[in-house]
Amino acid sequence: MNIKWLMPLAIALLLAACDDKPQPESGFAGLGNA
Repeated sequence: MNIKWLMPLAIALLLAACDDKPQPESGFAGLGNA
């Protein structure tokens, strides 16, 4: 896997999760549980 190609996807997922839930912790937890 290319980390350079994966990083933008990870950032997009984090932004989407944070956009869904105001608390960053909730976003990270959601990604971990997904």
